[in-house]
Amino acid sequence: MTEYSGQATIDTLRGDRFRRGRSGMSDMLIASLFINLLSLALPLVLLQIYDRIIPAAAESTLSLLVFGIGVALLLEALLRLGRSYIGGWMGARFEHLAGCEAMERILAANITDFERHGSGVHLERLNALRTVKEYYSGQAILVFCDLPFALVYLGIIAYLAGPLVFVPVFLILLFAASALFVGARLRQSLENRRTADDRRFNLIIEVLGAIHTLKSMAMENQILRRYERLQETCTEAARRVIRHSTTALSIGAVFSQVTIFLVVGLGSLLVIHGALTVGGLVACHHAGRAGDATAAARRRHLDTVSVDPIGPRAGRRNLGDPAGSTTGTSDPSAGAW
Repeated sequence: MTEYSGQATIDTLRGDRFRRGRSGMSDMLIASLFINLLSLALPLVLLQIYDRIIPAAAESTLSLLVFGIGVALLLEALLRLGRSYIGGWMGARFEHLAGCEAMERILAANITDFERHGSGVHLERLNALRTVKEYYSGQAILVFCDLPFALVYLGIIAYLAGPLVFVPVFLILLFAASALFVGARLRQSLENRRTADDRRFNLIIEVLGAIHTLKSMAMENQILRRYERLQETCTEAARRVIRHSTTALSIGAVFSQVTIFLVVGLGSLLVIHGALTVGGLVACHHAGRAGDATAAARRRHLDTVSVDPIGPRAGRRNLGDPAGSTTGTSDPSAGAW
């Protein structure tokens, strides 16, 4: 029987599954490279249209540019579909292999280490594999692939409009500071909800396993009151998670809108004073994919704080534990397989 070591085992699951998916990861990186390069076509074409084609009334050149941008948008859409397919395949593969290995490790675990936690904790850890799958194959990976290209878009704004680039840079830094503050509260709320869910699941499982004993001792009302208290705690914890996560999303949306408004507003002043052309302003607006870096950072941050169900957890709870208490080991390996 193998030792039921928590963090070492989950790290092994993460590392093995991630290494086995390196081929898919390289495909996603290549697709992301060409997607972001093709995304540059629209702001550059708009720059040419506003600054050169419209003043010169060059209809033939305009038709060629429209055809070219249409082809670029079509290729970008196909690449995005292909990247989504690769991400879905990587996620399904990870979930299958990790789920089978997790069950194998449970069956091979030492019974003493296994009984250190309640059944509800083990069930939640198995369910957490789905969250880890989303972390490695969902928005987190896409953000890692796309986020470096934010520097390219910021570089375009700096080249076209000079000091205007400091507007999105400053707002991204401000957003990062606010995300850290809100994220800390969201992480604590998530941990409180998971702890409450552990207690509730443990109670349900123990009641189902000892239903005959409970009925013979006429403990129905006592268990019902106990479950009502646990359910109330879970509901309150879920309410706080929803409130904090909604706040985080709202902050990201507000920063995205403010970025666009300030870039267009301050850029208009540069146009009025002759330091920037109308085409340059339009290109900077669309190159506000640097503003998408804010949205990407928001998604990445939410993935980070919500993927932690395999972090340190409370120990096993029993039917007799009070609603606000936890018992069990304080060993760090109690967090996961």
